[in-house]
Amino acid sequence: MAAAKKSSTARSSEATSTRKGRRKREEKVSLAERYIQVDAGVPDEMDLYESRDRVAPWHNLMTQKALLVLKAGGQVEKAEELGKLENARVSVRLWPDPPAQQFQTMTLTPIGSRGGVVKFVALNPRESIALVFAMDVANGRMHTILDEGGLCDAVELIEKDIEDYTRYLHSVIGNRIVELTIDGSEPVECKVVIPVNIMPRAPEEAVAEAIEQFRRSNGHSPEVV
Repeated sequence: MAAAKKSSTARSSEATSTRKGRRKREEKVSLAERYIQVDAGVPDEMDLYESRDRVAPWHNLMTQKALLVLKAGGQVEKAEELGKLENARVSVRLWPDPPAQQFQTMTLTPIGSRGGVVKFVALNPRESIALVFAMDVANGRMHTILDEGGLCDAVELIEKDIEDYTRYLHSVIGNRIVELTIDGSEPVECKVVIPVNIMPRAPEEAVAEAIEQFRRSNGHSPEVV
């Protein structure tokens, strides 16, 4: 009995010692991780993802001259220096949904450049919808510029124009992720720049109201639900 009791005590002591050793190792690992991430400032996977150069997929579409100038915070003087980005065919979607049919093949046209940034307007095939983006090469970011885009009065608008643009506008205001994709390149994700004078609304509610207003303005009676 005494031998059995002594053996049980030894096993208990060994288990306690093992637990203490495990806790010490876990504490050391935790301290090491804190030092790496906080004190030494070494980024983790999430930091690297958030700080990545989001316009990098389009670097090889530009001329080397334009890329170097923009990275240095300069401006592109001639549109042709943007290489394949000039009048590129781009799809615009609200991730993770597929693009609206009118947004599947838009034409990307540069409209200005300064401070390492190139501003583009994307037009749908009917040239009835204009979406504006700012490619900040110097800081590796792409931005939506909502207050400079919109519906184009130069063409006769149809109901689908109203629907697609209104859904895009209010989805972006609601912080939906916008992705721009050029064939052969990885998608470029946009950061949203929301105008201060626009209030968030439920996209489908805004679409329904915009379509009703469009029908009234064209002499059509609103549909009865």
